[in-house]
Amino acid sequence: MMIKPTRAIALALIDITSWLTPAQVKLYPNILLASDPPRPPVTDGPTTRKPAGTRSSCTALSKLSNNVPFTPLLPGTASNFSGKTVAERPSFWFYIPYQSNDVASGEFSLEDLTNKKTIYQTSFKLPQIPGFVSIIIPAENAPLNINTQYRWTVTIYCNSQTQQSSDDNFVHHEGLVQRVTLSSDLETQLKTATLSQQIAIYIDNGIWYDATTNLAEIRRRPNDWVKLLRAMGLEELEREQIAGSVLPP
Repeated sequence: MMIKPTRAIALALIDITSWLTPAQVKLYPNILLASDPPRPPVTDGPTTRKPAGTRSSCTALSKLSNNVPFTPLLPGTASNFSGKTVAERPSFWFYIPYQSNDVASGEFSLEDLTNKKTIYQTSFKLPQIPGFVSIIIPAENAPLNINTQYRWTVTIYCNSQTQQSSDDNFVHHEGLVQRVTLSSDLETQLKTATLSQQIAIYIDNGIWYDATTNLAEIRRRPNDWVKLLRAMGLEELEREQIAGSVLPP
């Protein structure tokens, strides 16, 4: 009987981990997450970054963008923006190149794909300056379930001056997030790791939402900042500033 390639890979990984000593396992923390499906390679260049979930009909806002348009702070692939988190309520970071007076409002929602239920939804305004903007799930909101996949969507609407028609008034992204648990080995490593080491661990294991948790601190550390952006294919944003969290409508 022919073994399918994906199954053969899984069996090979099981065989490898069976003979690794605890000391050797520490050298290969990403093996502990080997049961996860591999992420597709990044096929979209940083100047396009238009996976399947990206939509834009607001040509006025598009003209206001610099070389890199409105984009999630995640590695983009041909199919989606996605990543893992260990946080109960992760933060979502976006690069938004618009002035607040160019935008009427924004909307963000988070949907449990298993139960087909929206667990969080909010409207917002942008900070005054363009830059990196965060959307934080509030503490009173229910935490993400472990090993459950969620779809987030974020939409930014043109204001009345930039809007050209009712069908030409928004830019939109969507992506995926899944909460996972850390192995005891990875948890121990993170407790004693420096910020640089933490970033490397998160990147190596696809825990992208947690890699950006301390973004303001990372921004003050040039080497770590460049390393993070390069891992996402966003080197062009090296000089951009952090604008802060979204504001109430």
